[in-house]
Amino acid sequence: MVAPGRPAILPASRLIEELKRLASEHPLDEKVLLAPSLLIGHQIVERLARSGGLVLNLRVETLRTLAHRIAGPSIAREGAKLLSRAQALALI
Repeated sequence: MVAPGRPAILPASRLIEELKRLASEHPLDEKVLLAPSLLIGHQIVERLARSGGLVLNLRVETLRTLAHRIAGPSIAREGAKLLSRAQALALI
Protein backbone atom coordinates (compact mmCIF):
# COMPACT_ATOMS: atom_id res chain seq x y z
CA MET A 1 0.00 0.00 0.00
CA VAL A 2 1.25 3.48 -0.85
CA ALA A 3 0.98 6.33 1.64
CA PRO A 4 -1.17 9.26 0.48
CA GLY A 5 0.86 11.91 -1.31
CA ARG A 6 3.73 9.52 -2.07
CA PRO A 7 4.31 8.14 -5.56
CA ALA A 8 4.07 4.40 -6.09
CA ILE A 9 7.43 2.78 -6.70
CA LEU A 10 7.18 0.73 -9.85
CA PRO A 11 9.45 -2.28 -10.44
CA ALA A 12 12.34 -1.65 -12.83
CA SER A 13 11.77 -2.77 -16.38
CA ARG A 14 13.34 -5.92 -17.70
CA LEU A 15 15.81 -3.84 -19.74
CA ILE A 16 17.02 -2.03 -16.63
CA GLU A 17 17.27 -5.32 -14.72
CA GLU A 18 19.33 -6.91 -17.52
CA LEU A 19 21.60 -3.86 -17.73
CA LYS A 20 22.08 -3.99 -13.96
CA ARG A 21 23.00 -7.67 -14.18
CA LEU A 22 25.46 -7.15 -17.03
CA ALA A 23 27.05 -4.14 -15.37
CA SER A 24 27.52 -6.00 -12.09
CA GLU A 25 29.01 -9.04 -13.86
CA HIS A 26 31.39 -6.85 -15.94
CA PRO A 27 31.92 -3.69 -13.87
CA LEU A 28 35.17 -2.56 -15.50
CA ASP A 29 34.58 -3.76 -19.06
CA GLU A 30 33.46 -1.33 -21.73
CA LYS A 31 29.76 -1.67 -22.47
CA VAL A 32 27.87 -0.17 -25.41
CA LEU A 33 24.15 0.50 -25.26
CA LEU A 34 22.73 0.69 -28.78
CA ALA A 35 19.70 2.97 -28.62
CA PRO A 36 17.32 4.48 -31.19
CA SER A 37 18.58 7.95 -30.27
CA LEU A 38 21.24 9.40 -27.98
CA LEU A 39 18.52 11.09 -25.93
CA ILE A 40 16.69 7.82 -25.30
CA GLY A 41 19.97 6.06 -24.54
CA HIS A 42 20.98 8.66 -21.97
CA GLN A 43 17.52 8.46 -20.39
CA ILE A 44 17.97 4.68 -20.03
CA VAL A 45 21.41 5.20 -18.47
CA GLU A 46 19.95 7.76 -16.06
CA ARG A 47 17.20 5.35 -15.06
CA LEU A 48 19.80 2.62 -14.57
CA ALA A 49 21.87 4.88 -12.31
CA ARG A 50 18.81 5.97 -10.30
CA SER A 51 17.87 2.33 -9.74
CA GLY A 52 21.30 1.60 -8.28
CA GLY A 53 22.91 0.09 -11.37
CA LEU A 54 26.54 0.63 -12.30
CA VAL A 55 27.07 2.95 -15.25
CA LEU A 56 30.88 2.81 -15.27
CA ASN A 57 32.22 2.38 -18.82
CA LEU A 58 28.73 2.35 -20.34
CA ARG A 59 28.64 4.25 -23.62
CA VAL A 60 25.50 5.12 -25.57
CA GLU A 61 25.60 4.73 -29.35
CA THR A 62 23.08 4.86 -32.18
CA LEU A 63 23.49 2.98 -35.45
CA ARG A 64 24.66 6.23 -37.01
CA THR A 65 27.23 7.09 -34.33
CA LEU A 66 28.52 3.52 -34.26
CA ALA A 67 28.86 3.45 -38.06
CA HIS A 68 30.63 6.81 -37.97
CA ARG A 69 33.03 5.57 -35.27
CA ILE A 70 33.88 2.49 -37.35
CA ALA A 71 33.91 3.95 -40.87
CA GLY A 72 34.77 7.58 -40.09
CA PRO A 73 38.57 7.25 -40.26
CA SER A 74 38.37 5.49 -43.66
CA ILE A 75 35.97 8.08 -44.99
CA ALA A 76 38.25 10.90 -43.83
CA ARG A 77 41.36 9.28 -45.38
CA GLU A 78 39.57 9.11 -48.72
CA GLY A 79 38.69 12.79 -48.48
CA ALA A 80 34.98 12.09 -48.50
CA LYS A 81 32.52 13.75 -46.15
CA LEU A 82 29.74 12.16 -44.19
CA LEU A 83 26.32 13.67 -44.81
CA SER A 84 24.59 15.19 -41.83
CA ARG A 85 21.32 13.63 -40.75
CA ALA A 86 19.43 16.54 -42.32
CA GLN A 87 21.32 16.16 -45.61
CA ALA A 88 20.68 12.42 -45.67
CA LEU A 89 16.96 12.95 -45.04
CA ALA A 90 16.85 15.58 -47.82
CA LEU A 91 18.08 12.98 -50.33
CA ILE A 92 15.18 10.65 -49.65
